[in-house]
Amino acid sequence: MTRRLTLAVFALAMASSWTLMAHGPEKHKGKPTMGTVASISEGRIALKTKDGTKTVTVTDKTKVLDGETPMELSHLKAGNELTVHGTTLASGVIVAEEIVKGTESSKGMKMGGMKGHAHEKMMEHKP
Repeated sequence: MTRRLTLAVFALAMASSWTLMAHGPEKHKGKPTMGTVASISEGRIALKTKDGTKTVTVTDKTKVLDGETPMELSHLKAGNELTVHGTTLASGVIVAEEIVKGTESSKGMKMGGMKGHAHEKMMEHKP
């Protein structure tokens, strides 16, 4: 009986941990900042966005992900598309809580092998 209870508690704990690790936009407050890496220096990323270049500060608490897989900040490079969740200070600097390689548009629905921007362009020309 004790062993069954222990196994049941363990299974529940494992299931709960997977739920907590699940990633989705609903887990974040506010609107993410999306853009392309212009440059990376010690603890900072210059991110080109549609509104201009933003400075993103990376701390030891910042999570860096490639999709849903954890990755090292050092693996990011100029040209990578990023989605940044964090706090924008009065100065305009974004203190990143989470950086995800790839943007929401690059993860868009697939249609005939196309996704993201290519798919959106095709849909614009449909009557």
